[in-house]
Amino acid sequence: RRLADLTGGLGVDTAAFCAAGFEVLYNEMDQDLYDAARSNLPAIGCGGVTFRNTEITDGQSVDDILGDFIPDIIFLDPARRADDGRKVFLLEECRPDVLKLKDKLLEKAETLMIKLSPMADIDMVCSRLGPRCRQMHIMASRGECRELLAVMRRDGGSGSMRQDGGESLKIT
Repeated sequence: RRLADLTGGLGVDTAAFCAAGFEVLYNEMDQDLYDAARSNLPAIGCGGVTFRNTEITDGQSVDDILGDFIPDIIFLDPARRADDGRKVFLLEECRPDVLKLKDKLLEKAETLMIKLSPMADIDMVCSRLGPRCRQMHIMASRGECRELLAVMRRDGGSGSMRQDGGESLKIT
């Protein structure tokens, strides 16, 4: 089981994926965050992580980022702050823009997982991600939504978007 965390940050998600038994490629665009994770992940027992420090843009070849690492799953937690520091939640305002990348990423992995803002409109996200969006997980604590996790599959199916647990989309 191989997973590419293309927006690694300080490595919290990468550490969880390692603990779950995944072989992980960690990529972070910010040099300071990359340096911290490169030092800290091995120190907490996350061995065998492949490290990359590459900018993800719609023009950037996914092959350049992945190299010879062939993932089963690609994970993204796009930055939810604009250049001026304000919080954003629309998919195209986040960095990287998953709407521009999703098809390229699904060419490289069977599954694409995208962690999203709890402020995101679920109907809008599902609609904009399209029929390949197979699940939307709502992560909550004490009744308050903390994160959303969209799961897309390469074989997305051709059914209509349904929110009732139907064949095309499952919300849990």
